[in-house]
Amino acid sequence: MRAALAIALLFAGSLPGGAQTPTLPENNPKEQAAFQAKKCQRYREAWTYVVKRRGTAGLSPEFLERHEAFFANGCVTSTKVCPRLKAEFDMANALVALGMNAGMASTFFPFSCSP
Repeated sequence: MRAALAIALLFAGSLPGGAQTPTLPENNPKEQAAFQAKKCQRYREAWTYVVKRRGTAGLSPEFLERHEAFFANGCVTSTKVCPRLKAEFDMANALVALGMNAGMASTFFPFSCSP
């Protein structure tokens, strides 16, 4: 928990464009799709930022491939990314902290190890 808090404080406001609280779409499918695309873009920016700062050392090919599949599907499919190694948990913690700062709900993230 301390690590996630430290990462959140370290990265707060450092993403391009700064973190903003999103306006939730009404029950309009077009607005919902646009909002999903915006969240996916923010998550991709967070991913790019963390990879640039930390690199991919210690991340398994499966972890990287699952993330690419998540992005390729517009961050809307049930693509699951299961962190298993320390570097993967560190990456996941950083991404969740950045994503939450950018207004994404905890249900957005692809991290899950369930079948």
